[in-house]
Amino acid sequence: MNVPASNPATHAWPITPSDYQPAASTGAPWARSLLASADCTVRVTTLGGDVLTLPVQKGYNPVAVTQVWATGSSLGSTILVGLY
Repeated sequence: MNVPASNPATHAWPITPSDYQPAASTGAPWARSLLASADCTVRVTTLGGDVLTLPVQKGYNPVAVTQVWATGSSLGSTILVGLY
């Protein structure tokens, strides 16, 4: 799935998984999608409040999150970017 050209993300920031700091600490209320530099696994809190571990593919991942957790995430050297 691609971001529609009529509604592209306007903000992007690197996400460092944390058990204490929300993914959207940069001022955006949440990340509406994640951009990953490689395949990985992340534990997230979704915008709806669900906490689960997801497989993330290299590239665009259309999942809205408020938190990316350090515990339960396996990023390795993957760079994770929040889009809003």
